[in-house]
Amino acid sequence: MTLFTTRLIHTTAVIGILLICASAVSPPQGSFGRPAVISASPSELDLFVIAEDGKGYLSSMGSGRSSSIPDDQFSEWRALPTLAMPSRANLTGVVDGAGNDHVFVVASNGTIHTLSYQHPNIGGWRAIEGLETRPGSTIAAILFEGRIDIFAIGPSNRLYTTSLPTTNTSLTSFDWSRVGEIQTPNIAPTAAALTGDGRLHIFVTGVDRSTYTASRTESSEVWSDWEVIAEGLAVPGAAISAVSRSVGQLDVFAVGLDNMVWTAAKHPGDTSWRGWWQMPGFNAVPGIEIGAISRETDILDVFCPDADDLKIYRNWWPGTGQDGWFGDWKHANTGLAATGTSIVLVSKAPGTVDAFVTGFDGVVWQATSTSVEDGFCGWWVIGTQPVPQTCDSTEGVHQRGLRRDRILLRKILGRIRVRCHESSGAG
Repeated sequence: MTLFTTRLIHTTAVIGILLICASAVSPPQGSFGRPAVISASPSELDLFVIAEDGKGYLSSMGSGRSSSIPDDQFSEWRALPTLAMPSRANLTGVVDGAGNDHVFVVASNGTIHTLSYQHPNIGGWRAIEGLETRPGSTIAAILFEGRIDIFAIGPSNRLYTTSLPTTNTSLTSFDWSRVGEIQTPNIAPTAAALTGDGRLHIFVTGVDRSTYTASRTESSEVWSDWEVIAEGLAVPGAAISAVSRSVGQLDVFAVGLDNMVWTAAKHPGDTSWRGWWQMPGFNAVPGIEIGAISRETDILDVFCPDADDLKIYRNWWPGTGQDGWFGDWKHANTGLAATGTSIVLVSKAPGTVDAFVTGFDGVVWQATSTSVEDGFCGWWVIGTQPVPQTCDSTEGVHQRGLRRDRILLRKILGRIRVRCHESSGAG
């Protein structure tokens, strides 16, 4: 996603661009925090982001989400209600049993806020009182027993949790409880995963660099003791990604002290963790969140950007490499990520995965896959073009010329729109 090109844009094309000033709507500019991507149905996706100016935006794709665009293209950005949020704040999203979106953010005052989205209505932000945490940090949220459990770092750098009903949207007073005595940096994200056997698992990296997990069942509010995951070590507060690919199965991923991606697993009936196993191939950003998802039973997709050249790489299970993985990481279709940005994944239907990332150029890009073997198609700028029904993956092939032109053109469009906006007297 470099910003330079050696090709010339024809003068008439630029004149044509200038003619769109009167009706152009400027998309959110600048880089973004971690987006929340929610699939409300097998044909719908909602993408929420916080931009560099601290404002929130929503773009949607799919039948029933917009009547003015094709079903396979994201809509224009819609502004979220006003809330004082840090620049590039991270978002977390959950869909409830009725197909409604719930989005969470830590506002500038350190209070967690949430809003609900029931198409086409965007609800207002409401505070989840009772806990103060680091503004803009990543919290965990997961639907469990018909309620949304959320997790955040609170006083004394301990992990706290509370539970939200999905129907009572006026409730603002919540009882927070501490989960054990593990200490973790206040920037540390928490991961949560369900294993399909009535058990909820949470994961965090402590200040002692150890990777920890705890769990509880549907029938009990009591959490287990914290357990070290196979003696694994990471930088304090490093993200742990967790996914269940079958009932009772857990796979976790983290960047180790050597800046390599590592994985560990726990199978049904195991009393201890297996691993860790190194997935070598490139240097990852220390502590970064690894994108991991199970698109169907016993299938895993894993994404991570390279810390050195910002290329986006992927791996998958099962493969033909050592320990069952594909082996060498594969460059995902010439994608380049912004520094320190992780890839957010969602599976809107069995066998499918959509990937989202803030690119090196500061805009949100999407790639999609319908088969783990065939790879990913993309990347596309959100809202600019439809996702093709079929495409040929070019993973590992360097085709940057066209991409440079598209990025330069988008930059020109953005500058023109801003100038038109300013000349119109809009505030």
